[in-house]
Amino acid sequence: MPDTNVNTGIPIRWENAGRVRVGGVAGSGFLVLDVVAGSLNMKVGGRTGIPIRDRSKFLLNGTTPVVLPGVEQMSELTFQVRFTKNGLTGASDLRAKLQPANAADGTVAVFPVEVDWLDSESGSTLARAAYVGGFLNGGFAIKSNEEDSDIGDITITIAQANPTWSAV
Repeated sequence: MPDTNVNTGIPIRWENAGRVRVGGVAGSGFLVLDVVAGSLNMKVGGRTGIPIRDRSKFLLNGTTPVVLPGVEQMSELTFQVRFTKNGLTGASDLRAKLQPANAADGTVAVFPVEVDWLDSESGSTLARAAYVGGFLNGGFAIKSNEEDSDIGDITITIAQANPTWSAV
C-alpha cells in the first residue's frame, strides 16, 4: 500500500490577514489589532508520554515500546502588539480584555481565544484554532522603541492541551 500525503494544498500565512480574537467567539469577541508582523507564536500543549521501563530497559509489547499517557500540558500564545492609547485606557482597552476580574468563586477568570488563518488576504475561507481557557499568567511587558511605536509583549497561557480545530 502506498503512503498517503498529508499537509497537502497551498501553504497559508498568518500574516495574510490572520486574526487573534480574545474574550469571545467569532461575532462577539475582540479582535486584537496592530499585531507586530512575525511575532505570533502558538504552542499547542498536547500530552506528555511516559515510557515504561523494566529494570532500566524499555518495556515492549512485541516490538513496540509501551508508552502511557501522561499529564496534559498547557498551550501558549505569544505575540507583540503596537499599543495605542485606547488599547491601554480607552473604549478598546486590550489590557482590560486580557486581565478581567477574578470569577466570583475566587478562581482566575479565563477567556476564549481564537486564532484564524485566512486562505488569502481577501479570502473568506479560514482555518481556526479555538481555545476556551486563556489567561495572562502574570502580566505583560511594554517596551519603548526608538524608531517605531512602543511594543507590548503578550503571553496568553491556555489551560487546555489542544484547541478545537475547524475549517470555517
